[in-house]
Amino acid sequence: MGVVRWTFFAGCCAVATLAACGGGGTGPVPSSASSPTASSSPDVTYTAVPQATLSPFDVAQTSEAVPVPASTDANAPPITIALPSTSLSIEEMDLSADDAAIPDATTVDSSVTNEALTDAPAPTAATRATTSIRAIEAAKAVRTHIETVSVKFSKRVSLKTRPTFVFTFASGFLIAANYYLQFYDTSQPLLGWQDPFEGPATIDGSTLLFVDSKNAFTFAAGVKYYFDLYAVSVRSTPTPFPATPTPVPTATPVPTATPSPIFGLLSVTPTSVSFDAPGQTESLDVSEEGYAGAFSAKVNDTTLATISNPSPGVFALTSTANPGRSSVTVSDEHGQTVTVPFTVTITTGTISSIRRRSER
Repeated sequence: MGVVRWTFFAGCCAVATLAACGGGGTGPVPSSASSPTASSSPDVTYTAVPQATLSPFDVAQTSEAVPVPASTDANAPPITIALPSTSLSIEEMDLSADDAAIPDATTVDSSVTNEALTDAPAPTAATRATTSIRAIEAAKAVRTHIETVSVKFSKRVSLKTRPTFVFTFASGFLIAANYYLQFYDTSQPLLGWQDPFEGPATIDGSTLLFVDSKNAFTFAAGVKYYFDLYAVSVRSTPTPFPATPTPVPTATPVPTATPSPIFGLLSVTPTSVSFDAPGQTESLDVSEEGYAGAFSAKVNDTTLATISNPSPGVFALTSTANPGRSSVTVSDEHGQTVTVPFTVTITTGTISSIRRRSER
């Protein structure tokens, strides 16, 4: 691959700053109570997106054997394929063994790069407004490409669900942003980049986890497939000024209004959970300074775990007999949420991919 790099290095910070500072400002202050003048709202701002390493990388590995699943039922553990490591991150692709069709002696060639692609067009640069959430992001968000993964299987591989991707970065690299994958099939160039393919990712410390358990997927023999990882900056909207300030009466004193309560950050401990047997239970302790309301919790995949609320501020997460990865979303009554990822591994002597990464 060439040495032309995408422009997602230090210049992206300047782009993010310019996008956040344009327009807005406050209007004139009313000169008297009888003739108020409206004030405009402050402009929205965005967090900076992560910056990739200044050094280009293009790492490949060839003819890696793909294990054939020992079992193809719903409880079979995923098939782990270690992708090339770079100076920035460690990548992994997991194939669900549930009804997977993987022929004997199948191999895979893979690569990871942040340089220009030679047999595919440049990844899509603009965020498409395909859902209401992405429409909000598309309005002013800054988008940064991080790296592109490619895979090519020697034989046809058919899966019941899309592959799972795990990206583990150097400590401190990930920041508050939404992370997505877009996809390109070199055998179908007219389709272009399919965006988004998976996302937003679940963030667990320095790890990004992409899971799509709803769609079947097939890798054709000898065809190269690209998966491009990118970040979209997070929108932060300050509280707007009132459009029409209420004039202050001069004849009658105005009583002092009761101040609105100030709540702290919603916190959940632990921040991630791993199970290695069915029926295990982990307590999630929830707290929020200055908040006296109720908390709620929802398991995003109830086939993997159930949740109960034995006491205020405490939830009990219990694993089922099905392996996989999902998360719990904990919420308060005024809009704050925290996502706690969890992994269920029901195999003797097998360690989940995220746990392997943390033990390195």
